[in-house]
Amino acid sequence: MQRSNWVTDMERRSRTRYPVELRVRYRTLGRGQRIVGTGHTLNLSSQGIFIAGQPEIQPGMKLEITIEWPARLNDTVPLQLMMSGKVVRSLGTAFAVEFSHPEFRTMSTRTETTGTNGHWDRAALKALSSTGT
Repeated sequence: MQRSNWVTDMERRSRTRYPVELRVRYRTLGRGQRIVGTGHTLNLSSQGIFIAGQPEIQPGMKLEITIEWPARLNDTVPLQLMMSGKVVRSLGTAFAVEFSHPEFRTMSTRTETTGTNGHWDRAALKALSSTGT
């Protein structure tokens, strides 16, 4: 009985993968076709991520990935995990990326940092100034 490639791939992993579902944005890096997409994580490890997203991504592509992190800095400032890496496997609209040097950054969005009139919200400015950004 032949085992599937998926099982073999799982056994080859040297890092533990954690099943988490977080919103993701990605874009291709380098020359060539520009692709921008969104999706969600299926699992994550210290050096790899498996993403379900649109549009389809092919193996070999280099991506910049931004993950909306669920925790907030000082319970107020949204965080994002940024990384770049290379697509090592693609299965339809899901793809695996091997990455290095992930980095947390503060994330400010107009809806979270500005009031309805478009001016900076006082609480958001205070939170940003306390983090040194």
